[in-house]
Amino acid sequence: MNKTFNPRDESTLKLLNELNTDKRYILMCKNQNCFRARISPKPWRIGVDRLRSTPGVWPVKKQHMETRIKWVKEYEKKAKQYASCHFLMQLGNNDIDPKAEAVRAIHDKHSKAAIDNLILA
Repeated sequence: MNKTFNPRDESTLKLLNELNTDKRYILMCKNQNCFRARISPKPWRIGVDRLRSTPGVWPVKKQHMETRIKWVKEYEKKAKQYASCHFLMQLGNNDIDPKAEAVRAIHDKHSKAAIDNLILA
């Protein structure tokens, strides 16, 4: 939180490795030149089947829109009971970069990171 990071910078990659970050995630960040964070539960972890590629591909074709809308409603209803992550601990100093804080606030709100009584999905 003390600064923003370049996902392709060697010092960033070193830090991610030191934190024992998933190797695929590190590679994805480097290849896509961005950091990604899931802010909603994975559908298959909350009992909602994945929406198969054909009806879910953007732009959604008109004939598949009803199926997609129905899937989204089911997903959103079930997702209310779950969090995507839980806050565990703070490491390092208390210096906070305002840009990083803005992203953290959005992430934590939508992922429900601070709601401990929700099931993690």
